[in-house]
Amino acid sequence: FIVIYTRTGGCNREEYEEWLKSNHERLRGLGERERRDALREARSRLFGEGAADEIWASEQNNQAISDALAAIDARPDATTGDRLAQYKESLQDTYQENTDTFLQNHRQEVLDRFLALHSVQQELSSLPLAGRSAALRDVRKGLGLDDAALARWDALDHERDNRWEVGRKYMAERTALAKQYSGEALEAHIQELRSRYFGAEAPTIANEEASGFFRFDRPRTYGLN
Repeated sequence: FIVIYTRTGGCNREEYEEWLKSNHERLRGLGERERRDALREARSRLFGEGAADEIWASEQNNQAISDALAAIDARPDATTGDRLAQYKESLQDTYQENTDTFLQNHRQEVLDRFLALHSVQQELSSLPLAGRSAALRDVRKGLGLDDAALARWDALDHERDNRWEVGRKYMAERTALAKQYSGEALEAHIQELRSRYFGAEAPTIANEEASGFFRFDRPRTYGLN
């Protein structure tokens, strides 16, 4: 538990750090909600409830948004548009008059957390290319991106789609080669394949594969990679 303290008395801070050390193992053994409750009780006792809320406001706000995202993700029949509307309401409820400032400073993080939701990715993956592009644009526009930023994201999405399509074809051919060849012969054919698909980046791909990492076997997270 790493905390940065501001405007707090040294005594309270030292007592809290000592409490964290002596309760470290107990806290590790608690569930997430029980651990949060125990931390909140200790902070309120040592610093006072109002001061504790001020000191840990950022952490508490972040947790509120995490809880909201979990609830949004769990909605069984909601569309991405429904989820986005609920997300924006949660941001407003959490940050209130500071919502616009928070979004200006953390817009990419806010966007990424929403797009990373399993439910959102499920819907995006089910859409045809044009529908997915439109859905991504709607999400980004809904979270405040201007036309210039939207155009840049459209271009990046197009570049990523092309790259993943190249990767899909490469992996399919690589798998076929592995069924025909082995040993040095296989490596020679794969080396030629990498060069054909990736050009100057082929050595980077080769180093990744030598370490056991196959980038195009990763799950695709639309809007993020």
